[in-house]
Amino acid sequence: MTRHARSTAALALIAMLGLTACATDDRVETTAPTATPTSTMFVPDLDQFTPPPAGIIDDKTGQTTGPKAPAVWDEASRAAVIAAAETAMAAYARPTVEANTWISELTPLLTPKAAKDYNYSRNSNIPATQVTGPGVIVNDDSVYLAHVEVPTDAGTWTLMLVREYGDSPWLVERFTPPEGIH
Repeated sequence: MTRHARSTAALALIAMLGLTACATDDRVETTAPTATPTSTMFVPDLDQFTPPPAGIIDDKTGQTTGPKAPAVWDEASRAAVIAAAETAMAAYARPTVEANTWISELTPLLTPKAAKDYNYSRNSNIPATQVTGPGVIVNDDSVYLAHVEVPTDAGTWTLMLVREYGDSPWLVERFTPPEGIH
């Protein structure tokens, strides 16, 4: 008889004796009989491993991000895009500010592409010097893109703003001057 067959027979005998004991005893068995295994199974210590990230890994940066909030048009989104447009226009309409200061303060309010494009602009050529009234959304066909008109002392400018997700900030992609101003 092989070793495996002897082990199997021994386990069967132990199980049978346990059942016999249960059948002859009026007490209820609360735990199953334990048998000694004939071979050991290797179970790794899972605490020694780094758990997988809970989110999506960005291929370019390697950063892990969780689920993003879906973009919706609600009162908070509308207020946020108007506030972003007014803030950006106020930062943009400063022709007397030193050029490096102007672009460094404007850049965080712009998309990366717009930041590159406006880096070559001369703020001294901007005719507006201040925002004169509240912004108004004039196009909100997409939950990720909006056009907001902002009045200034040189006419009403139209700003195109975008956001990546619902909880992303609105950033300016383009400042469009009033008709007749270049």
